[in-house]
Amino acid sequence: IINAIPVRVFWKDKNLVYLGCNAVFARDAGFADPKDVIGKDDCQMGWRDQAEKYRRDDRQVIESGCSKLLIEESQKTPEGKTITLLSSKIPLRSPDGQISGLLGTYMDITERKELEARMERLRTEQALILNSIGEGVHWIDVDGRIKFENPAAAKMLGYEVSELIGKPAHATMHHTRADGAA
Repeated sequence: IINAIPVRVFWKDKNLVYLGCNAVFARDAGFADPKDVIGKDDCQMGWRDQAEKYRRDDRQVIESGCSKLLIEESQKTPEGKTITLLSSKIPLRSPDGQISGLLGTYMDITERKELEARMERLRTEQALILNSIGEGVHWIDVDGRIKFENPAAAKMLGYEVSELIGKPAHATMHHTRADGAA
């Protein structure tokens, strides 16, 4: 099961030496098989340039006994590419409750982050275009609330754009303002 999931999984002892991992983690680290990772530390992995950063983070989890969950961080791959990870680390405990090491997981979210950045650029470009045209443009969500209003549309209604976002479209487009403006 652990080798079938796309999430990278690893575990270390208190000295931050790898005790095990799944296959996809081993490949990320630059090894062919999870057995090749056992007994090594981060200084021997594909991300050796970032080893001290990871070791500090691991020591903090082990010493505090507190988990670090869903942390976004960048990592250099063995090929030199920068990727974005969503990482979690928890202290491992022995049967008597003592911290004996660390369990970590991460997912490569690089494609998602790149898509989010492209979407944001498109939204920005779209807003610039729609804000510059002289015709009124309204975007109304399925609940009937205004999601976008360009300055031309707001002026036609007698409002500032900031007064309209999130308001019910019907109320703002079919009624007169309380201050008498149309």
